Amino acid sequence: MNAAECERRCRAWPPAQQGAALLITLALVGIIAGMAVLWIASSAATDAQRVQDTARAMGMIRDALVARAAGDLNRPGSLPCPDVNNDGQSTPIPDWTGSACASYVGRVPWKTLDLPDLRDADSERFWYALSPVFRDYQFAGTLNSDTTGSLTVTGTPAASNVIAMIFAPGTSLSGQDRDPANTNVTTELPHYLDGENNDSDTTYQAGPETSTFNDRVLLITRDMLMPSVEQRVARQARRCLENFAAANGGRYPFAAQWLAWPDPTEVNGALYGRIPSTLLSGTWLTDDPNPGGGTSCFQTGTWWDAWRELLLYRVSAAYSPSGSGSCGTCLWVNGQASVKFVVIVSGRMLTPPDHSVNQSLRGANKTNASYYLEQLGTNNNSVALISMMGTSSFAKGPRAVTTGPLGGFNDRLECVRESGLVPCD
Repeated sequence: MNAAECERRCRAWPPAQQGAALLITLALVGIIAGMAVLWIASSAATDAQRVQDTARAMGMIRDALVARAAGDLNRPGSLPCPDVNNDGQSTPIPDWTGSACASYVGRVPWKTLDLPDLRDADSERFWYALSPVFRDYQFAGTLNSDTTGSLTVTGTPAASNVIAMIFAPGTSLSGQDRDPANTNVTTELPHYLDGENNDSDTTYQAGPETSTFNDRVLLITRDMLMPSVEQRVARQARRCLENFAAANGGRYPFAAQWLAWPDPTEVNGALYGRIPSTLLSGTWLTDDPNPGGGTSCFQTGTWWDAWRELLLYRVSAAYSPSGSGSCGTCLWVNGQASVKFVVIVSGRMLTPPDHSVNQSLRGANKTNASYYLEQLGTNNNSVALISMMGTSSFAKGPRAVTTGPLGGFNDRLECVRESGLVPCD
């Protein structure tokens, strides 16, 4: 190779090297960018899983609280006081004393609710706020379908009349010191909950996470809590009536006359009205299977008093105290005959357009069934099964507030058919 040829080849070599190096660099950049995308996607998936895990645990707590309210023996609908000393329980002193909770915001009493020691995604225990009227104290005031909560929530979602709230505190923010040795709610609260959630009043907040707020909030509203409680009350009333009939020749009592409110005395010949607490003959038993256990059915001075206004009753003539004990049709439920009696728990008051009558006027219309009961139509709205106490046809169906063809419907009905004491399905 002569000198000229050598010079030509030597000049050509560096650009080829540079091209290869550029390709390698671009490949590395692509690999790094791909890894970054994968990391971001993985991080997002992890965050989503953390949110999902926290939400699932909060849902378990909500369901346990609703079950606790429905199953309470002393005050259906009530909830335990918050745990103020982080022992997982709601017990007299320190969590409540006499008629009042020590604090209406504290940790979830997970042991009392028969739950595992649930934690949020940051390994923190959950917190809980409660409307005072829903505390588990028998004489704390009337507690039934019409009782509203006293908590207000600002932000997203905003809400009022909230019964209870569950909080996931998340990781600690600037200025928060979560000393595990400190179990006093009053001093701990600002170190776990943020903004409006840490001042122990009745106004709370919800919303997206920021540098100064990372609480996750789950509300318990009346429409979440009360349907299960209403179902429990209706079923217990049905069992009480069945127990009475079993001890009285298969007959059910007459009603307390509708127009005689608030007199809870059985009236001879009255086939519809409210369930009487004072009977003309016989006695109410308890539906508790344990001898001497439980509360006597419909007994005054007990939790039944709170539900008496909303507990409506219709007995067929054939199965009243003066009846034959056999009927061809008796009462009708959802188009099916041979029903001995129906008992209905009226749901919360509905107002137009949910119901044609403004049921918030119940206070002045306690002897008018329209302020307590609704109509439930068939799918094509050609027939209306009217839940009015003076008729013989009744409807049982799911809650359908604002969606029914005749308006909202939230009556909770239980009954027994003539053949073999079969509850209505």
